[in-house]
Amino acid sequence: MVQRGWEPRTQYHPRVTGAGDTDGESVQAGENRARHHPVARAIVAQWRKLCGGRDLRDSDRATLVACSAGVDSSALALALGGVNTLIVVGHVVHDLRSRAEALGDRDAARALADRLGVAFAEREAPVRDRGENLESAARSARYAALESMAREHACRFVATAHHADDQLETVLMRLIRGSGPRGLGGIAPTRLMGRRSDSVTIVRPMLGMDREQGLRLCRDLGWTWREDASNRDETYFRNALRARVLPEIKAIRSDAAERAAVTAEVCRLAADAIERRARLILNRATKELDDSPHMLRLDRKTLAAAPMAVRCEALRMMLRDFGGTGLDRAGWSVLEPAASSIGDGRTEPRTHRVGSIVLAVRAHEVLVSEAVS
Repeated sequence: MVQRGWEPRTQYHPRVTGAGDTDGESVQAGENRARHHPVARAIVAQWRKLCGGRDLRDSDRATLVACSAGVDSSALALALGGVNTLIVVGHVVHDLRSRAEALGDRDAARALADRLGVAFAEREAPVRDRGENLESAARSARYAALESMAREHACRFVATAHHADDQLETVLMRLIRGSGPRGLGGIAPTRLMGRRSDSVTIVRPMLGMDREQGLRLCRDLGWTWREDASNRDETYFRNALRARVLPEIKAIRSDAAERAAVTAEVCRLAADAIERRARLILNRATKELDDSPHMLRLDRKTLAAAPMAVRCEALRMMLRDFGGTGLDRAGWSVLEPAASSIGDGRTEPRTHRVGSIVLAVRAHEVLVSEAVS
């Protein structure tokens, strides 16, 4: 059943010039051209692999394609739109640029859905007045909107157009920021959106190809994509890396994106192993509470016996389970001091603050509570 809060706030506007007009090409002709294009075939093959493999028929892989109308997501829509299955083109309208630009992107995405003969869905996701980091707020709002649209259209999967160059950028950014194995794992090929038993799954079938392959697919199929001028703003870390650093790296090592993808996969495997061990340690260390539902007691000796990487991960898991605010920045540099205090054998009380959560290290236990405002 669709929840009432999920109805799109839609206003219809005329199609914009350059929104992907295709000189009257029929849907069937476009599908045939896409189906036989080598880049599209590679995308579809990876999509099938990520969406259940041989255990599912295409008719059971209902997928919402996240489409900004840019070149990458347009290529993804062109590839999957040529598959005989339920595909929905989904677009999120942000308020980070002018209304005219945002609606121009929306109309271009709708024009692409029309060309492919598939359903189109949209959501408004205003973030400018949230009073927080706009990039982070926009990302959270975008994924929430995508999940909402997927559920409304009974799609089990949301496909995004992240590719190998995005992966290289992400690994470099996190390396510079001092991330651990999970961060250096970069963009995962799949992940669940939430913890519900019927959670929608994000799939990224273009991670194995570079930006140029998507560009070639759009050009070969005669599709005019939209350009986001904000992508050229080098005050953003990712844009600066893309414009200045990546071309130099790829000039030195042309397969840098593919090599970074291997590193990311190894780091994800290492992070998975650490997380499994950390969950066991956390379960053993957690004490039953009768006195207060707003405080958690952890056995310090059990935590201290774990290696530092496992101890930090156990703390991160505990903080996520406990709740609170400001935990999105609970990385290694934030968790390491508390983990060191737990393992150093000293008995004097010490206190560490992580977001809105206070960790009080005592001689034999660690007390976890919400900070008093």
